[in-house]
Amino acid sequence: MAQIFQEAINTMTTDEYREPQSFLEYLKQNNITAKNTANYISIQTYEQLAPELKEHQLMVFRLGANKQTKGTSFALMKTDNDFHDFFLFDEVIFQDIDPITLELDWKDEKYISFSTIAKLTETSFVNLALASKVLEKALSLDTNTISIPVTGRGNYTFQVKPKEQKDIIWKHTTGQVEIDSIFVGNKNGEKHLFIVEAKSGKFPSSLAKHKLMYPIYAIIPNVPKDYKITPVYMNVKETQEFITFYIAECNSFRTTQKLSIDSIEVKNASIIQIKK
Repeated sequence: MAQIFQEAINTMTTDEYREPQSFLEYLKQNNITAKNTANYISIQTYEQLAPELKEHQLMVFRLGANKQTKGTSFALMKTDNDFHDFFLFDEVIFQDIDPITLELDWKDEKYISFSTIAKLTETSFVNLALASKVLEKALSLDTNTISIPVTGRGNYTFQVKPKEQKDIIWKHTTGQVEIDSIFVGNKNGEKHLFIVEAKSGKFPSSLAKHKLMYPIYAIIPNVPKDYKITPVYMNVKETQEFITFYIAECNSFRTTQKLSIDSIEVKNASIIQIKK
């Protein structure tokens, strides 16, 4: 991958961050050729981050399409602790956790549909985790309180606060946000709206925290005030013998809080495997 961001790094006016700019305008101004904007600024994992950004300890954020400019905007922000403020790392979260093994009756009607598909999607893995009560167990939910899950995608406008201890706020304008799954469940008698970001196909890996926070930013105006919002990261590994769910429950938020991306922290992690 070419050093797409080197000029952006060279022209930063502060060590802390670079203000939002249209990515297409940035490329044009600096005579840079780059195909597929998403590959550079829509980062889901640490592995996708451009080498020059890693070298300079900078994270890139996608901020939607401003009406005054062409194309999607991006901004850069300095990491405080080797990217742990902006990413969740599997090797850290799930180290030294012993897996729990569950056996399912795959002939049961509620599992038949899952066994008919050769390759499940990430959303299907979430539905399987719900149907098999894997998520109920991992999240220590009150029995039989889970609602029907919902998946969504849309363009949203909201404020982005990258760091809790900084006053920097950017506007994400009509940018696409995908939500793998949202469901309601009770925990210790309290109502929670769980937002799940699911991955499959590679373990260990990582997840950019904004993949959890952007959906929260998108839906929070519509969440009842008596609900807690709890982001959940789930990575699924499938072998010939097992489907293994790596589930990280993060800290809960209230609708009245001012939320920053770096405020997401893992509070509880589980590894639950199902025999195939």
